[in-house]
Amino acid sequence: MPSLVGSEMCIRDSSNTNNLNTSEEVANKLDEAKADVKRLEAEHNNAQKMQTKIKNQKDQFTNRIRNLRKTKKKHQKKKQSDTYSQNMQVAKDKLKQKTKEVEKADMEVNTKYNALVKANENVNILAAEAQANKKEEDNRLAAEALAEEKEERLAAETATKEEKVGLSASNISSGPELYTDLQKENIIK
Repeated sequence: MPSLVGSEMCIRDSSNTNNLNTSEEVANKLDEAKADVKRLEAEHNNAQKMQTKIKNQKDQFTNRIRNLRKTKKKHQKKKQSDTYSQNMQVAKDKLKQKTKEVEKADMEVNTKYNALVKANENVNILAAEAQANKKEEDNRLAAEALAEEKEERLAAETATKEEKVGLSASNISSGPELYTDLQKENIIK
């Protein structure tokens, strides 16, 4: 709220526009950071689901290899032994592939988690900055209100004194006793 009328502004009011822009910018950044956190949480959850799926597939191949080893004794004949070796090799290859996929999924989950942590830190920093800006704005508004109240009180006191002095000057001709009374009350000197 400008203190002066017209194109002039009080010095204390000229900084208001900067604070408002800064507060709005911080609020916008905070909203963007919160949106980033939500997006990263969703990505992190999806990465964890994929990680679990891949681990389950890896476990299936691990179990298949165990089952093939258990049935090895049953495949004593040459033809069955070759089939067993082929099945075992295929299962081992798939297990290696799934192990690599699990490692990749683990890295992706960790990357998403780290990004999520950083985004949360950013939200906390921006929230603290927004809170500090709000407190600063509240303090500034309170100081302005006090200054305006003081100005109004001084203006009222000045008007009252001027009114009393005006009365005393006009009543001087009405009698010396009134003039003396006003001097005693320290209204005029």
